[in-house]
Amino acid sequence: MIVEITTLIMRFGFHRQSRDYYSNSLNKKWGRYKFHWHHLFLGLLIVPVSLAFSGMFERFLFNLGLGIVLSDLVHHFIVLNILVGESEFHLIYKNKDFCPEDGILTRRSKILNKFTKEV
Repeated sequence: MIVEITTLIMRFGFHRQSRDYYSNSLNKKWGRYKFHWHHLFLGLLIVPVSLAFSGMFERFLFNLGLGIVLSDLVHHFIVLNILVGESEFHLIYKNKDFCPEDGILTRRSKILNKFTKEV
């Protein structure tokens, strides 16, 4: 809850969005694409690592990883859908200088858009 409240304060109070950070870093480095690292992926890494341990430490790591995964999913697919009307779950950002939008969605984009709307 603390992380989510902090995220919302940064987003709506200080008008900071990760999309802006990624867009600015693309322009500075002249890259074509940039992968958006969601903390969901960190949680997905922690869960299998927890299985290497036993006892209380295993349960702690497993619950921590699961909590991180769930917090990102709740943030994108519940909180942002309610407040913004879109999940904003982007995996790759394109540099518009190299990859101009022509208004035509690729097959992959259509499938991803449909998936995020359904979830």
